[in-house]
Amino acid sequence: MNKITVDKPIIPDNRFGHDGELEMRRRLPSPIYQWDKFTLNNMIQREVGLGMSRFIGAQNFFFVATSDKNGNCDASFISTFTHQKIDEIFPTCLILDNRKELIFPYFDDDTFVKNIKNIKENPHVGLIFIDFIRIGRIRINGKAFLEELTDEVKAIWPRCVGYVRVLIEHAYGNCPARIPKLYPIELIENDLNEVNQLYPLWEHSIFQLRKSNKIELELVEFIESQSFFFIATANNDGHCDASFRGTQGDHGSGKKLPVAKVFNDGKTLIFPDYSGNALYNS
Repeated sequence: MNKITVDKPIIPDNRFGHDGELEMRRRLPSPIYQWDKFTLNNMIQREVGLGMSRFIGAQNFFFVATSDKNGNCDASFISTFTHQKIDEIFPTCLILDNRKELIFPYFDDDTFVKNIKNIKENPHVGLIFIDFIRIGRIRINGKAFLEELTDEVKAIWPRCVGYVRVLIEHAYGNCPARIPKLYPIELIENDLNEVNQLYPLWEHSIFQLRKSNKIELELVEFIESQSFFFIATANNDGHCDASFRGTQGDHGSGKKLPVAKVFNDGKTLIFPDYSGNALYNS
């Protein structure tokens, strides 16, 4: 196990929620869900059961939330898809036999650099797995450790340069509210050219890495055209959550509601929150 140096002790996560979550449940209780230690103890597990393991194993991607020591958060997309050849199928992550840990690889590119820095400063992470075909989600929160490659891991992910091991503190399902039903591109009639005609905003140039203190116009149009996004948050002790945010529908107006709006100055983004399972994870 690699040692991780942080400025403050690594505090185990509260089984029933962060202080902010507990306070919000007190302020805005749900008329449907009655959360107490008994119900939360049954819902939030310390290990991944067989059903959860099968669900996670079937996913091609997930999002991970990390935070540095100052609470600056990142939500990152994790997938092995772009690192495998046509005749290869790699798992996105693996649940270890003890069901209390999972591992996932990282590769020699820029997609995980920020997360590696964050994990070195603050090992708490949040993962969220969403199935857009069968509609469901599972959350995993825990402590992450950056591990050096072994022959066994290299045999699973031949082109990875390292891997992350997560000691699970929370494992539980979430309600399927606001998850849209989506299908892989090979399952629909339109080919990629037709899809690009439908969504001309999806041009590679707008995703090129560039630093700015504001959201540029073409990114505003892209953001406001989406039906959902993922958000990373962290509490004062650095415990992270990765959450899904989707639109509620048109509320009878006949109009598609944006999942978020960017103010004209390009420096402020707002999004609504809706009543859900009243866990207030973010």
